[in-house]
Amino acid sequence: FLCCLTPLGAQTKHIAITAIPVGVTSVLVGGFFAMGPPLNVDARSVYVAVAVSIFLGLLIFEFRIPHVEGASQPGLGQFLSQAKRWREWLPQVWHLPFATAIDMFTLSAFSPGVALYIWDQKTVTMMAGVELPTHSFFAIYNTFNMLGGLCGRILSYKVRPRHPLSYAVLNIFGAALLLLKMP
Repeated sequence: FLCCLTPLGAQTKHIAITAIPVGVTSVLVGGFFAMGPPLNVDARSVYVAVAVSIFLGLLIFEFRIPHVEGASQPGLGQFLSQAKRWREWLPQVWHLPFATAIDMFTLSAFSPGVALYIWDQKTVTMMAGVELPTHSFFAIYNTFNMLGGLCGRILSYKVRPRHPLSYAVLNIFGAALLLLKMP
């Protein structure tokens, strides 16, 4: 997806990257609100709505996004050429898959993933005497998840680059808080 936007310029790519958490959260928050009272929509309807939206997005991408003349994507020949020169680039990137693995694991497992099984009752106790309906709790949970993703993507263009493993520590800390079941 993002490689298709590269020929349209860095600003377009930045906007698309920044919009990802907003799009995902619109499904997560909107879905949990729709499944809660007063709408009580079943999960299957949420899946169908997402599938239709993806198809509409595909049509918009095909027919409304301009095609840039002269823009070319790297081909198989360039890939094979770079693969043969692995001694040049592998020492610079060998450690990045560890950070990506931690990030993708925590994203898939806890967004909302396992959290749906941790808070699987009708309500979530926030503190003594304060309870929220579970669907409302997840709407709030996913809103803050979106704000974190949005801030991270905006700041990634404005702050000094750091090694991705330094952020993996924050992912592990957040996962530990979730597993402790402390909202």
